[in-house]
Amino acid sequence: MGAPITDAEQQALIIAQIGDEQSVLATNIPQLWQQWSGKALVHPELQVLYVTRDCIRLVLPNYRNKAVTMLTSIQAEIVRVEAKARSTRGGAIAQLTTVTGSVPPDSPNAPAPSPYIDANDPMYRGDPYVSSNPPFGGPSTDIAESEALV
Repeated sequence: MGAPITDAEQQALIIAQIGDEQSVLATNIPQLWQQWSGKALVHPELQVLYVTRDCIRLVLPNYRNKAVTMLTSIQAEIVRVEAKARSTRGGAIAQLTTVTGSVPPDSPNAPAPSPYIDANDPMYRGDPYVSSNPPFGGPSTDIAESEALV
């Protein structure tokens, strides 16, 4: 494996691949390279692909048929590389730091019961003050209510 290709060599390669008979690309490719420099941080190939796509769009009026075929193929490659970059990216992992407070159900500060299932309900975390409104229609877990049934 040889030395890595420089930015100038990569830009010259893009111009050679597309063809630049009217020097449209030679004057615009440095600005395009700078414009898409952030894409190289996402994946090394993305900057080259985005610049190539924009260069094709610049010469599109001159080479309509050839350029449309190249543009379609470059766009498919961009989608493939971005999907690859997304698949190798790690998920966001952090400890939860915000939880609801725990108060006895008969406290004046207790929240009003909700008809919706709340994933952050203290009942699901082993809280000693469990709700008397069981999820999914199961048996009640309220001690006072259970003793009244006996």
